[in-house]
Amino acid sequence: MPAARLTLPLLLPVFALVIACDPAASNPDAGITADTDADADADADADADTGADVPAEPTGLPCEIDAILDEHCRRCHGDPLAGGPMPLVTYEDLTGSALSDVSLSVAELSLHRMLSVAAPMPPGAAEQVTADARTAWLDWLDAGTPRGTCGGEGGSESGDDPEPPMLQCSSGRYWDSDDDDGSPHMFPGRACLDCHDRERADDPDDDDIPYLLAAGTIYPSLLEPDDCLGVDDDAIVVILEGQDGVGRVELTPNASGNFRVHTGDAGELQPPFVVTIRRGDAVRTMPIPAPHGDCNACHTETGTMGAPGRVLAP
Repeated sequence: MPAARLTLPLLLPVFALVIACDPAASNPDAGITADTDADADADADADADTGADVPAEPTGLPCEIDAILDEHCRRCHGDPLAGGPMPLVTYEDLTGSALSDVSLSVAELSLHRMLSVAAPMPPGAAEQVTADARTAWLDWLDAGTPRGTCGGEGGSESGDDPEPPMLQCSSGRYWDSDDDDGSPHMFPGRACLDCHDRERADDPDDDDIPYLLAAGTIYPSLLEPDDCLGVDDDAIVVILEGQDGVGRVELTPNASGNFRVHTGDAGELQPPFVVTIRRGDAVRTMPIPAPHGDCNACHTETGTMGAPGRVLAP
């Protein structure tokens, strides 16, 4: 579920935009003494060389990512900080764990905040970051957040990009594909609705293929391989509500971590969905409505379409 990449109960301010002060407003001599042309040119060159939002040292980031941060973020999230809770300057700043959820990187959480309607960053109206910039950010995440060369030499010490993220099956158990393929425990992690649609297209007369409105798999970590069994905990409840306020279902994952609702059992519920996952007092809420019910289509092994990875248990 776009993620998008990806889903947090508490979201730190990752992007902020403030109005820069006009130096002339605090200068009593402004407008009184005129610079010579030579002085003005020198001042302009100095300003260009020492822009307040441009890091003087190499950032290690791709230049396109660095430019997005420079335009939208670093007036608050610079070095030194000017109101933001953490800097967004270097590669290490972006690839470190988010304080509100250590299972997400700051870069992953940043995309969620760019897309968020309820809590957008930069603050104010939603979608202040352009669609092209958001796409560039998503492409960077999908590529595994490789280092760049902006601001100087950049790159890793060896000159190579970091290794792609490693998948790990937390449960240590996998679905056996030789088992009954009609089981609700089947193929955890895979896109259920897409699979059923393809099977139905191959065999239109098979009435045993269920029509699902929504389905997915709950995992304990973001990077889990296909067919790995997810979280087996009947205390987890997945709540789907219509964004239009019509319809609501509560689903409990099975022993594979799979949850699903048949179209005929969903009443008037239709996507887009407001998605909440509860386990006791712990809650995760998807920061943007899910546009469809095929959760694992976006919450893949490493995430796609803005999801940072798997659907996470609280």
